[in-house]
Amino acid sequence: MSSASGPLVTKKDTLDELRLVERAAYAAKTEKAVAALPEAEQSAFLSARQALSTGIRKLSKAKMADIRKELEANAKELSDGIDSLTKSLGDLEKAVRWAMAINKVVGVLGRVVSIFV
Repeated sequence: MSSASGPLVTKKDTLDELRLVERAAYAAKTEKAVAALPEAEQSAFLSARQALSTGIRKLSKAKMADIRKELEANAKELSDGIDSLTKSLGDLEKAVRWAMAINKVVGVLGRVVSIFV
C-alpha cells in the first residue's frame, strides 16, 4: 500500500517485519552459529539482539497517534535496515557487521519511539 507521498507505514507492518528478524535471531540454527563465534563477536551479536527485542517491545506499546509522524519520516531507512538484516542473518561469520546493522535499526526505532526510558 502507498500514499501519494510514498509507502504507507503502519506500526503493525513494521512490527511484523521486526518480529520475523527477531525470531530468526533467536532460532536454534542461529544460536548454534553464534556459539561457534569468538567471544567478542558473540557479545556484540547478543547485545544487539537484546536491543532489537527491547525496541520491538517499546514500539508495540507505543500509541500510533504518538509515533505516526516519526515512523513515516524514518520508514525508508527502517525498511532498508530490516531488509539488510534479513539478508545478512544467514551469514553469521560477519556477526559484528550484523550487530552493527541491528544497532542502526534500533537507532532508527529510537527516533520513532523512546526505546530507553
